[in-house]
Amino acid sequence: MEEKIINASNEVFNKIKELPQGSEFRFDEYITDYGFTFDENFELLKAVLELCESNNVLIENTQKDQILGMPWVYTYRKNN
Repeated sequence: MEEKIINASNEVFNKIKELPQGSEFRFDEYITDYGFTFDENFELLKAVLELCESNNVLIENTQKDQILGMPWVYTYRKNN
């Protein structure tokens, strides 16, 4: 994984980690600032989700049964 993806994923993860429990967010609120390519956005999202899982930051896709398009436009909730 490229260093810029690693750095950005850590930054986004830290922002999510600091959100209060029950906060809702969309990944596009964070990832558009980086100006990554379409494929890099997928890599970034995957890396952030892995960081959340490995650090026990529980997030839930509140629209998982809907088809909205790109995964970064779904609304997520931080559960802890």
